[in-house]
Amino acid sequence: MSFRVVFSTGAAARDLWAFGEDQLAYATTEIPDEAMLQLWERAAVLYRESFPLPVEGRRITLGHVVAFTCMERIEGGIRPLARARRRPASHLPEDLAAHLAHSEGLLSELWTRLVHGEDGRM
Repeated sequence: MSFRVVFSTGAAARDLWAFGEDQLAYATTEIPDEAMLQLWERAAVLYRESFPLPVEGRRITLGHVVAFTCMERIEGGIRPLARARRRPASHLPEDLAAHLAHSEGLLSELWTRLVHGEDGRM
C-alpha cells in the first residue's frame, strides 16, 4: 500500500473555506466517493517538501495540501490561495459544518473499504 493523505470532502471544504476559496469549498462537497482514493494519493505527492506549492512566507500545512489537491481536481491546476491566513473555524458556515460532520462518518467507511480491499479503487 502506498502513502496516502486521508481526508474527507468535508475537511477539504473546511480548509478551502478557511483560505477564502468559498466556491471551491462548495464544489468539493460534490466530489464523489469514487474519486477519493486518487485524491488521497495525489495529496501525498503534494505533501512532499520537494513539490513546489504556491505558499510564501508560511509553513505549508496539511490544510494547504488538502486545499491544493481539491483545487487541482476542480480547476485543473494549482494557484495561490485567496487568503494567506485562515479564517477562524468558528465562522464556518452551518451548511459546510453539517457536511463536515456527515463526511467524517463516511470517511471511516471509505477507509475500511480500502484497507480490506473491497473494490480497491472504490
